[in-house]
Amino acid sequence: MESLDEIDQLMSNQRSRFNAVIGAFNNEKCPKIFSEDIIALHGVQRFPGPNILHVFLLETSSSADWFPQQSTESCAWVGFIGKGKSLEEMSLFQGELKNKDIDLWVYRKSNAFMRIINRLSFPVSIFHAPDSSAERMLFILYPNESREHPSHLGLLFSVRKEDGELVYFFLIDELEQEIHLGADDGELDSNYSEERLLQFSMEHHSPKKKIVNFFQPHYVPQFTEIGFEKRRLPAHLLKEILQFYQENEQFQQLEVNVGSVLNQESAPTYLIELPDELGIEIFNVIGPMLEEWTGTMLEPTSLYGIRRYTRGSILNMHVDFMKSHSIAAIVNVAQELEQDWMLEIVDHSGNLHEISMKPGDVLMYESAKTLHGRPKPLEGLHYSNFFVHCRPADPGLWDFDYL
Repeated sequence: MESLDEIDQLMSNQRSRFNAVIGAFNNEKCPKIFSEDIIALHGVQRFPGPNILHVFLLETSSSADWFPQQSTESCAWVGFIGKGKSLEEMSLFQGELKNKDIDLWVYRKSNAFMRIINRLSFPVSIFHAPDSSAERMLFILYPNESREHPSHLGLLFSVRKEDGELVYFFLIDELEQEIHLGADDGELDSNYSEERLLQFSMEHHSPKKKIVNFFQPHYVPQFTEIGFEKRRLPAHLLKEILQFYQENEQFQQLEVNVGSVLNQESAPTYLIELPDELGIEIFNVIGPMLEEWTGTMLEPTSLYGIRRYTRGSILNMHVDFMKSHSIAAIVNVAQELEQDWMLEIVDHSGNLHEISMKPGDVLMYESAKTLHGRPKPLEGLHYSNFFVHCRPADPGLWDFDYL
């Protein structure tokens, strides 16, 4: 877009209505403000998704694209417009332009409100359906009942009968949205299946992951020179973990709701949960390794696994959850492979590395900053890892609790 008039015309088009964030900057006074200094605008779509929230960067040296509320001496401004609104109704960010403040401001501006009306002849339960965790029930809605509930742009919801059968799902794409369950005859489209929900969820969340992959490595701080390092687990601890794994392999549980980072629909993964006592022992060994490597005092946030990948598994390139998964370790426990299943990781200089791991190997990495994954299908019977996640104990070094 080259002007506010073009943006206004696009947003007023009934077929292309959407929510929008505009970042306008004076290309003579601050040409790099949104490319180097204030990079938060490149990440604000990660919650709603790019199809729901559009971002326009408007480069101008003309005061014609400045609003009366903004001094023509200003270097830049940021605005938010809800779906169906005009430029005259745009909210302008007030205050000094800082990454955290803008990120949080856009997130709050994306808070929505939904009103659901049940015209069906039976009660239904409304569930939040996130990308990488189990659905969470919000409330029950009885026939001819309506209810209002706070929400957020980009959230996906499922509607189910008392026995769990899926009858509908919907996406929040407006700040004030009304959802009618059933037409006047009390019937719903019968095409809403679990397969269709899974496909829709994948299509909605995958572009959001791409935005995170682009934005987050530039946004979070760096702790090491390269971004990863491989070491070995002490022999006594590896022996203890292997004994637990072999004794409990038969009790593995199918893993669900991992999200679009894995191809679980075609290559299922399984979980063998580590007991608390062994988990504490693992943290007591790997925690100091990570602290020595990063030169930073850390607090543990998660121990996950043992996860067992199966033939054909793909782990798409990604970065981990920014709030809590800043420093991590992958530990390989067991594998039966026909060919090495390489971990691919991008270092701080943008170079791609392929790393082979054997049982007992510990791969330490800055998981929120370095892109990593196993994008080539697993060739073999299985590959079993567990994951240790930490973040800096000093909140001044990792200030992302606002997310």
